[in-house]
Amino acid sequence: YRLTITNQPYVTGWWPLSVPMNAETSVELVGYNLHGAKVKVTPTATGSLPLPVREGVYRFRQPLTVLASDMTEVIESEPNDMPQQARVIAPPVSINGRMFVAKDTEAADSDVYAFEAKAGDQWMIETMAAKAMSPVDTRIEVLNADGSPVERLRMQAVRSSWNNFRSVDADNQDIRLENYTETGLNEFVYFNGDIMKTFRAPRGPDGGFFFYTSNGKRRAYFDTTATAHTLDEPCYVVEPLKAGEMPLPNGLPVLSVPFANDDDGLRKMGRDSRLHFIAPATANYLVRITDSRGWSGKRYAYRLVMRKPAPDFAVKLNGDNMSIGAGSAMGFSLRAERMDDFEEAITVKIEGLPQGWLASSPIVIEAGHTLASGSLYAEPGATAGDWSKVKITATSGSLTHEVNGFGKVMLAAKPKFIANLEPAVNDKPVARTSSQLQVIILSPGHLANAFIRVERNGNDGILNFDVHSLPHGVIVDDIGLSGIQVREKELDREIRFACAKWVQPQERLIHATVSSARNEADSAGLATSFPVLLRIVAASGPGSQTPPPSAAGAQQ
Repeated sequence: YRLTITNQPYVTGWWPLSVPMNAETSVELVGYNLHGAKVKVTPTATGSLPLPVREGVYRFRQPLTVLASDMTEVIESEPNDMPQQARVIAPPVSINGRMFVAKDTEAADSDVYAFEAKAGDQWMIETMAAKAMSPVDTRIEVLNADGSPVERLRMQAVRSSWNNFRSVDADNQDIRLENYTETGLNEFVYFNGDIMKTFRAPRGPDGGFFFYTSNGKRRAYFDTTATAHTLDEPCYVVEPLKAGEMPLPNGLPVLSVPFANDDDGLRKMGRDSRLHFIAPATANYLVRITDSRGWSGKRYAYRLVMRKPAPDFAVKLNGDNMSIGAGSAMGFSLRAERMDDFEEAITVKIEGLPQGWLASSPIVIEAGHTLASGSLYAEPGATAGDWSKVKITATSGSLTHEVNGFGKVMLAAKPKFIANLEPAVNDKPVARTSSQLQVIILSPGHLANAFIRVERNGNDGILNFDVHSLPHGVIVDDIGLSGIQVREKELDREIRFACAKWVQPQERLIHATVSSARNEADSAGLATSFPVLLRIVAASGPGSQTPPPSAAGAQQ
C-alpha cells in the first residue's frame, strides 16, 4: 500500500454535481486545506466535463468531473426541511442540493420541494449521488401538501408464509418459502415493504423459489427497495387492489405501498434512488429527499431530477464470431435493456443470413423479461458467406431498434456430437428430414412428450442438456436431481413438457442446449439443437405431432 501524509489541498468532493449549458458556474471544492476553493466552468456541450483542478497543486483520489446539462438547473436554498418551507419547482427540472446543516454539521437534514401535478401526470424522479462519488444514500418520497405519504396502491394479502432454511441478502434471488406448494409463478411476495415476484418454482423440497432479477440482483417491484430478510421472517403472497376495490375479509392484512424509494428497485443505480410517480389527483405535492441513515456533511451532495418518462428499450446480441461445424448449431442470447418501466414484449427478427445458414427467428423477449435465446444452424452444405448483410431488428409496438450482428461466423470441423430436439410419436423420436421446422403441440394444463437425440462422433460420455426459450410457464417436467441427461454411450432421452394453465396460446421457437451454462445468457457459443416450433393451443388434450409449420419459423 501507499501511505501519504500531506498538508496539500486535498479534494474529496464537489458541489454542485451538475451545471447548466453555456453559462459560467462556480463549483465548490470540498475536502481539506482548501480554504473555500472554487473553480469555474462554462460547458458548451452536454455530458461529463472535467473540473479544471491542477494535479500537483491539488490532490484527489478520482477524476473530478461535473455533469453539463441542458435542463433547468436549480440550486437548493435552506431552510427547506418542512413542508411549509418547501421551495416551489416547475418540472422538468434538475436540483442540486446537500444533506448539510451549516449551523450543526452533525444534524440530520431533509430537503423538501413543492410541485403541482394534474391527475394522471407522470414524472420520473431520480437522484445522482453515489454515481458521482458522493457518500449520501438518498431516499425519495412523494408527499401530500400536508406532509403525509401519497399512497401508490394497496396490496391484498391472500396467503401467508415465511422465509425458510436461511437468511438472504438484498441481492439473493433464491429464497425458500414455507408453504411453497401454495405459491405459483408470477405472484408478488411482500417481505416487510420489499415486493418481489416469483420467476421459477422450486425444483423439489430442497430448492427455493427463484425471483425476477435485474442486473443480476433480485428486483423490487412498485419502486420498493430490495432488502435483506432473516430466517423465519414472515411474508405474504399479495395481489394489487384496483382503485375502489374492497379488500377480501380473509383475516390477512391489506398493505399500503407509498410513493417512496431508497435504492432503485431495478438495481441499476446502486445507492441512488428512482421513483415513477403517477399523480392520483390534481393537487400540490412535495418531494422529500433524505439520507436513509440520517447522515450529513458538506460532501453529501446530490442531484435530484424530475423528468417525463421516456419508455424505450435496447437489445444486445451475445454470441458473435462463432465457429460452427457443418450440420450443427450453436446458441446465442438476446438481452434487453428496458428504460423507464417499459415492460412490453419485444420481437427480434433475423434476416439476410448467408446461403445454408438458419437461425431462430422471430425470437420473443416476453413482457417483463430481459432475456431470450436462439440457435444458429449451419446446414451440411453451408459456406462461409457474407455476414455483413445480416440484419437484426427488435420491435415492440411503434418502437424499432437495430441489434448488433453475429460478426464473422466461421465454419469449423464436424463436432464430436450433434444434438437434436424432436417430437415424439408413439413414444419414439421423429427425426428431421429437411430444414423444415418440426412442431410440438402443447395445451395449457397438459403434457407433451419429446426426445433429445444425440448423433455421436467421438464423444461417448454423459451429456447434460437444458431446453431454452420456452414460454414462461412451460417447463421440462420430472428432471430429477441430475437434470436432463443422455447417459454414457446412449443416443436419446425422452423428456416431457408441462404447461401451466395460465399460459396463453402462442408459438415459440425452442431448442435444446448443453447445460454447462448457468442460464440462457451464458449459453452463447454452446452446442444446441436445430430449433423446433412449440405451439401452445387452447384445445384440450396433450400430445405432439409434426404438421407443417406456421409462418413463424427459422429464417434462412
